[in-house]
Amino acid sequence: RTGTGAMAIVKRDSTTNENDLFGKLPGAEFTLYREGTSEVVQTVTTNTNGTAYFNNLELGTYILKETKAPEGFQASSSTWTVTVTNESGSVVVTLYERDKQGNRLDDTALILYNLYKGGIQGSYTVYNTAKENTVTVVKTFSGMKLKEVDTLLQNSTATEGGTPSGYYIKLQGDVADVGDVDVQGDTQVQLTLDTATRSQDGLTFTWTVKNLAVTRAEGGETKPILYTLSEGNYLRDNYA
Repeated sequence: RTGTGAMAIVKRDSTTNENDLFGKLPGAEFTLYREGTSEVVQTVTTNTNGTAYFNNLELGTYILKETKAPEGFQASSSTWTVTVTNESGSVVVTLYERDKQGNRLDDTALILYNLYKGGIQGSYTVYNTAKENTVTVVKTFSGMKLKEVDTLLQNSTATEGGTPSGYYIKLQGDVADVGDVDVQGDTQVQLTLDTATRSQDGLTFTWTVKNLAVTRAEGGETKPILYTLSEGNYLRDNYA
């Protein structure tokens, strides 16, 4: 609406940075409260691109909190101050970080919206730390038609015993030379489309994989297990 502001919030895995193509997290919930009250002004959830938008923000001061983390991640403990002001006739939205006591840190001011400069000026990124032994895998079929993805889904299921049929993603941990060492957790997981959460546009699938082994004992040392992702098609691989 005329005379109101907007802003964009991006959610990322803390192990990635702004230049990474992967790592944006859908399903994070952010809530905007009117400052000094418990009044909820707006609640939004990040989309498949890890972005959430607040719109129609009226003049005033607000507090921003992450009220729900994506599955498998810990919610940020930080809070932010958001001001919506009228500066020489232009609506401006500014975000400030806050210290642990809730005091606004003025030197962190970031303008996210300026009506006279074309609206949204950028976004603010909030990073999440994955819960222990948990990883989120996101696959987007951006170059395919919806009916083609539907066909993939119909032919991609987990059969009895865990063997996939059709398309799958393999999450493989490097556990070479483990021998008889007891590794706590899974080191190989095959992800089929029927076990994923599907986005509204039908092109993005998200898995939250829990109980992954993160270290191994070798030569008296504890070493991390490194994971790689690969795609496959069980029917093609075995019968082509």
